Amino acid sequence: MRKIIYLTITSFFFNICFANLETVTNSYISQLKLSQKESNKAEKQTAYNKTKEYAKVLLGIIHGMDISFLDKANGFYKLLSEKTTELQRNINSDDKKISLKANRDITNFNEISKYLKCCSKLLYALYKEPEVIDLILSKIPEFIPQLGKEISIALRVFELIIEKPDENFNNAIEKMRNFAKQSADGTYLLSPILSIAMKENNPDSLKFKKIIQETDFSNLDLCIYLNIK
Repeated sequence: MRKIIYLTITSFFFNICFANLETVTNSYISQLKLSQKESNKAEKQTAYNKTKEYAKVLLGIIHGMDISFLDKANGFYKLLSEKTTELQRNINSDDKKISLKANRDITNFNEISKYLKCCSKLLYALYKEPEVIDLILSKIPEFIPQLGKEISIALRVFELIIEKPDENFNNAIEKMRNFAKQSADGTYLLSPILSIAMKENNPDSLKFKKIIQETDFSNLDLCIYLNIK
């Protein structure tokens, strides 16, 4: 089972890395612009179809892929919850360093758990509801490269923790912390779709199709920072 899960996740990265991410992104943008400005109906559809295929690569969508392995991340969520509970007793410590670290770690663990759950739900939506990618392309296509980057980091964390949550716990946390500090100012502004998802109280009940259909993405003030320090 472990070997199957490893090969499954690895195939996601093989699909992206060996296609050359930068080249795929540039091709996606080029085809997107072509599909938007093309007046000939047949040419427009051809350009759109190519745009969609590049988008699938960026989002890690592989034909025939079984993503049920994501359910095995529940062990990591449970571990995060347990560690958060343990840290609660340090919040009121007289030692300010201990208290501040406990508060920081609790915030980090909650944010990481929520982020991974949101990405997991989005992947399920992309695989189980094919129309979701068409909705993204119709409403907010310019953010697909960023959204793909966000999904990719989640998959890399899943690769670490699905089979060995305890052994790889610190590495997974550090990978998420590094990701959250990638920008010049030390923060990471989430894409609009994941920003909305992160604002929900219960990630397990997310309905991405509904979110995309009902959101006015012209207001990018809805974007939030990934709160991991």
